[in-house]
Amino acid sequence: MTPTITLIDTTRLKPNPNNPRKNIGDITALADSIRAHGIQQELVVTPIADSTDYRVVIGHRRLAASQQAGLAQVPCRIMELSPKDERELMVIENTQRHDLTPIEEADAYQGLLDLGSSIENMAEKTGRSTDFVRRRLKIAGIPRLTRALAKDFNQLSLSDLDVLAEFQGDETTQQELARQAGTNNWDWTVRKAREERRGTVWMNKALDYLHRAGLKTCQAPSNWWNDAPEGYQYSTCITNIQNTSFEKQWQKLIGNKPNIDAIIGLDETAHRTIVYERIPKTRSTTPTGRNKPKNNAEPTRANRRRRHGNCTMPAKPCEPNGSIKPRTHGRNP
Repeated sequence: MTPTITLIDTTRLKPNPNNPRKNIGDITALADSIRAHGIQQELVVTPIADSTDYRVVIGHRRLAASQQAGLAQVPCRIMELSPKDERELMVIENTQRHDLTPIEEADAYQGLLDLGSSIENMAEKTGRSTDFVRRRLKIAGIPRLTRALAKDFNQLSLSDLDVLAEFQGDETTQQELARQAGTNNWDWTVRKAREERRGTVWMNKALDYLHRAGLKTCQAPSNWWNDAPEGYQYSTCITNIQNTSFEKQWQKLIGNKPNIDAIIGLDETAHRTIVYERIPKTRSTTPTGRNKPKNNAEPTRANRRRRHGNCTMPAKPCEPNGSIKPRTHGRNP
């Protein structure tokens, strides 16, 4: 069907619910211009099925400004369009004009993808790279519930949206990031979220190795530097230092102590493991199995730092000394 241009009553023109641009902005200046000089470019519309009305494809701001200027009719080019072609035309028009926010553009690409467009086809039609389209589709996956938690989600920068998309699948963290987006706490929250994710990945790999190696484990006591399991003494603390795996650090340890008889205390919340070494039978111990400190003095905080390196933060409360039972990770005691 050849496109035709005709005057149509503004009351018969309906905004498109799939218009990528959700906010048409201030149209006062445009309305003044239309009032003085008329519309210089026609709108593009498509017939609404089973109706005498039309749905706007291109020209939402011009329609709103024309109504504000008091025009009863506006020139329109009528086109028969499939839902896919309709959305595609709107996306192309808006991206060429740089009218869309990053999330509006992302949702527009997602809408086309849902209608069967390929990433390659969308990139070609809009003049973007495939990497550009994939990046937008990734942020389009941010859930609506998460979006609603941000103070002004539609105005978030592309870099902020990339961070939110980075935590897709971690609903709790993603929602907390959304709450802090645009605030002074944003950078700190992002840094802590990434640290927590790295720690969790490290700890999961450590647990997997402990299971495969058949090493004995227990829950780390809250006062882990003093309250060793009965018959054991603190040896060292293994954490995610410079992104070095537990396995590498353990192999280095047993390289220096090939005959070590140890039990590994687990502090999953703090992402660390405590190595307790069995006390030789010939050494004098207290009734609870701990080494008796010289002069009965507790180690100072400074000494603890020197002695334990990065492991200075207390772990979560757990079983008191003497009630911890060694177990092999992943199996019943």
